[in-house]
Amino acid sequence: MARRQLSRTMTANQPKMNSMATDMGKLFLDGMFSDLTINVGFRKFRAHTAILAARSQVFVAMLQSDMKEKTEKTLAIDSDPEVFEHFLYYLYTGKARKMSVATALSLLPPGGQVRHQGPEV
Repeated sequence: MARRQLSRTMTANQPKMNSMATDMGKLFLDGMFSDLTINVGFRKFRAHTAILAARSQVFVAMLQSDMKEKTEKTLAIDSDPEVFEHFLYYLYTGKARKMSVATALSLLPPGGQVRHQGPEV
């Protein structure tokens, strides 16, 4: 494990970031402890409100407001299910899966709609 200097007198073990992405990917794939269902076309995706809120201000607004999504714990997203699955995987892991160019280009509208918060440069 990598070690990180916390102060001049104290250090702590810090798991590799790759491990974090792997663990988040597992949550995405198995839906364990999910508390929200996202309906996209004919597909249903199980998701975690805390993760979505941490990664997207639009999800924060949907889930904090008095909108029906908050009480029903379901969201309906108007997108292609395959494209949205790639987008959701990226929200969870910060990694993109292999995909066709057409699918990659199709990711732009949902990404703009949900406004992912990426790292600041």
